[in-house]
Amino acid sequence: MKRILIIAMLGLAMSMQAQVVKEQELAVVYYMPKTELVFTFTYQQVIRQAGPYAAYAKQMLGIENPITATDTTYSIIDLQTGTRTTADKERVFKVPASKDLNTQYIALNEQGILRGYNIPNNRASKRSNNSSSLTAKQSNITSGLTPLVIPFHEADLRGNSEKERAQKIASQIFQIRETRMFILAGEVDHAPADGVAMERVLNDLNETEQQLVALFAGSVTTKTLERSFYYLPTQSEEVVLGNFNSKTGFGEGESIMLTIAAQKQVKLAPTAAPSKKDPQPSHIYYNLPGEVHYSLIYRDNKLAERTVEAPHLGVSVPLTTDLFSKDVHIYFNPKTGNIQSIYK
Repeated sequence: MKRILIIAMLGLAMSMQAQVVKEQELAVVYYMPKTELVFTFTYQQVIRQAGPYAAYAKQMLGIENPITATDTTYSIIDLQTGTRTTADKERVFKVPASKDLNTQYIALNEQGILRGYNIPNNRASKRSNNSSSLTAKQSNITSGLTPLVIPFHEADLRGNSEKERAQKIASQIFQIRETRMFILAGEVDHAPADGVAMERVLNDLNETEQQLVALFAGSVTTKTLERSFYYLPTQSEEVVLGNFNSKTGFGEGESIMLTIAAQKQVKLAPTAAPSKKDPQPSHIYYNLPGEVHYSLIYRDNKLAERTVEAPHLGVSVPLTTDLFSKDVHIYFNPKTGNIQSIYK
């Protein structure tokens, strides 16, 4: 295959950022891409729930450090960074039909971003959801909070003191432990029929014991949560991405600071005024993306630092009409808008 030098394509270099599209105009319309920064935090919610009989935990069960107060704490355990591409609706371009350019050869993805000219009609990538310049979403990945259940009948609750009820539960715990010991020793009249049945019985006994012991010792439940932030960098700046607190999680607390150093693509200018004999610009433009360097800081700790391409900080450059023939194949990068390859 014969490679074509990209330098030969430039023609008249321009910094055109958008075109006006009229209603009912006969043209193929496409967009340049833009890149949002994505920050996904994984954090834990730990709920410590005091047992109603914590005051008798040491006396009746020998538990040294029961949970005596119910509280909730949060902590960040992981951070994933990335980007997502969406169509930049402020940088729209149109390709009118002409004798020099067959618009049937233009390939777009599902967002209307240019993929190529005269290329196989492969399936386009899935559409990403649009978002504002700073948005967030939260999802609950796992949870397992089981409320403490006190195993009493109505008569027990009316007639007995708190200490008497605690003693009754402690007796049940010791009975469960004794029953389990007899089963393991084979000293029961009606032993489980096989190993599977024994395992099921032992698991039920263990679970019941844990629930009853929690009435004295308390319980600890951990939830793993996710919170995602999306940010569109448009200039060098420092912004608050979010706030986090060990008592409330995201929403209030100390700021998570996002520092952006944006490098816009240098605008190109022709070295001399084009003459009538120079190739005239086509109606297809490719993108020279800019660049963004960011860092994320929380409590004076750098959580992330990265440099990414920023197509929306770039400039658009026209291709010459000499390229648009049935023998030439042009591939564009839908994430950045620049040229991936040209060959015939």
